[in-house]
Amino acid sequence: MPRWREWIPYTDSDEEGGGAFPLLKELWIQDCPNLTNALPILPSLSTLGIENCPLLVVSIPRNPIFTTMKLNGNSRYMFIKKSSPGLVSLKGDFLLKGMEQIGGISTFLQAIEVEKCDSLKCLNPELFPNLRSLEIKRCANLESLCADEECLVDFTSLASLKIIQCPNLVYFPELRAPELRKLQLLECINLESLPKHMHFLFPSLVDLCLYACSKLELFPDGGFPSILESLEIIECHKLIPHRMQ
Repeated sequence: MPRWREWIPYTDSDEEGGGAFPLLKELWIQDCPNLTNALPILPSLSTLGIENCPLLVVSIPRNPIFTTMKLNGNSRYMFIKKSSPGLVSLKGDFLLKGMEQIGGISTFLQAIEVEKCDSLKCLNPELFPNLRSLEIKRCANLESLCADEECLVDFTSLASLKIIQCPNLVYFPELRAPELRKLQLLECINLESLPKHMHFLFPSLVDLCLYACSKLELFPDGGFPSILESLEIIECHKLIPHRMQ
């Protein structure tokens, strides 16, 4: 429907639920390039799919019971899933210049996966206070996990962090994540050093994997966390073994 520009909500004060589709649970919208306005309130909606509707990407209805959401089109993709009570995850390759606009989703997200988002240079941890899992893949311009590298940044709930093939990541930020248990840095070819004072920043870390970070040559000052159980170092040829503590 290339000419569709607006979904005008139907309301009937005499109809229970106040709308045309009070029991609608699944909705898919495809190939509507000019649809711009926000979707109406659909109180029973649990699954939403949007494909090739680039102007509708940030116009997400504020439904508290979403189980699945998928947005796809014009090199932008997002998938939001609520798989169990309190667990909400997001996948995307456009993350999220307008995250503040997305109906409060950011404040309760617990898992984010971002892929091929060339516009992503850094994240704002304040938008994700409940984030438990973060995976960033093939984001060519990612430089840091925080906008201000001079400040110590808190990811208070983060338990798992994976960064894959992000060539612009040179220095790992001073990131305090007291709940972080698993850290994977894979094929970040220009990464030169791990965060300083890792034993203080990541006191709960038990699993660390470094793979194909060819410029990585400095281990953290103060050594690794004392409770570390698994350490994998593969194809990181500049690392000096005797610096491990």
